[in-house]
Amino acid sequence: MKTERFSGGRPRGQTVTEFALVLPVLLTIILGVIDGGLLMFSVGTARYAASEGSRAAAALGNQGPADSQIVASIRTVVTTTHLFSVREHLA
Repeated sequence: MKTERFSGGRPRGQTVTEFALVLPVLLTIILGVIDGGLLMFSVGTARYAASEGSRAAAALGNQGPADSQIVASIRTVVTTTHLFSVREHLA
């Protein structure tokens, strides 16, 4: 009985089995790279928001509503990404 083969000479079932074994590893690596990229983007956004908040704090000084304006300036930077949010923590 003759088995069906590709031009490479390997049986068809072996190719499918190898693909089924390699696919989860490949998808894990690809999704890990995407997740790492999102993490680095979030860290960069948080750093930029912190610098904007400190710039607003330096400009406002000791004015009465300075804290709420600082948090508002940080929120305006962060809300453009929709990846994370800023909440006020009351001590």
